[in-house]
Amino acid sequence: MSLWYERFRLSDKPDLRILTEEVRKRAWIGRKHWKARLQRIPDNMIYKATIKDYIDNMPDNEAQGKGLLLYGTLGGGKTSVATILLRNALARGARVLSIRFTDMVDYLLEKYQRSLPNGAPLEEGLRNVNYLLIDDMEIDDATWRERKFEAILRHRDAEGLPTIISTNMTKKQIFDNDWLKSLLSNKERYMGVRIDGINWRSDPPSAPGDK
Repeated sequence: MSLWYERFRLSDKPDLRILTEEVRKRAWIGRKHWKARLQRIPDNMIYKATIKDYIDNMPDNEAQGKGLLLYGTLGGGKTSVATILLRNALARGARVLSIRFTDMVDYLLEKYQRSLPNGAPLEEGLRNVNYLLIDDMEIDDATWRERKFEAILRHRDAEGLPTIISTNMTKKQIFDNDWLKSLLSNKERYMGVRIDGINWRSDPPSAPGDK
């Protein structure tokens, strides 16, 4: 395993000076979502307090391998909320990677494996970064896609590495899948958070602030 992925405790206090354009690109975070901020979420959104608490305790959550399952309707801001979490992880010194579910499985099945900006093979990064965001998870009948995805999640679970998953799937759709249920229902590893109440695509929050 590359030394780039050596495990260490995250800083208790985030340093926003770390959040450069180079860092964004290295983490594969989209430019549009990079602008998301916790302060732009209205206080009456029930999930805001949960996300803030997770951020405030991020070093311990990372050490315990506690990830998040962000679910809700299309356009509700799941990717933006996940990016807020990733920005905070990066500002604490974490190694972070963001990838869409469909891109992940397609890249993993290419004849020649893609490399990350740090030169490591993609699969090494997926398995070993401090925080991995798998965006827009969707499970279909393609078992080869499921096998690749399951292998990544089970490795991270075994290593105690937190994964953030966003999905438009309902809880029923998620838990109808036996292996997903066995992993995501483990409350020591995943906390489910419903993200809704704002349409980030048509009317994104715009209040100032930076967390």
